[in-house]
Amino acid sequence: LLETVGDYPRTHYIRTLLGELVKSTSSKKLEQFIRENRAALSSLEDAYTIARYSAKEYTREDAEDALRLSEEIIKLVTKAVSG
Repeated sequence: LLETVGDYPRTHYIRTLLGELVKSTSSKKLEQFIRENRAALSSLEDAYTIARYSAKEYTREDAEDALRLSEEIIKLVTKAVSG
């Protein structure tokens, strides 16, 4: 966002950040990804907050799911930003 818009929202919410990126790049693939993965993205946001401020433990499977989702986000964002 900093590269494409010159600024970015001060938030840890991935859905907000991705939504802003969609606005600045008009990436239909990224927009579709957000729509199709809204629940998983929400869970990723919750995992960040809970892991940071709570004593909840996550399973290996939970961590692997979060990692896969994060890797997919990175690929889509890289494509959206590079055109």
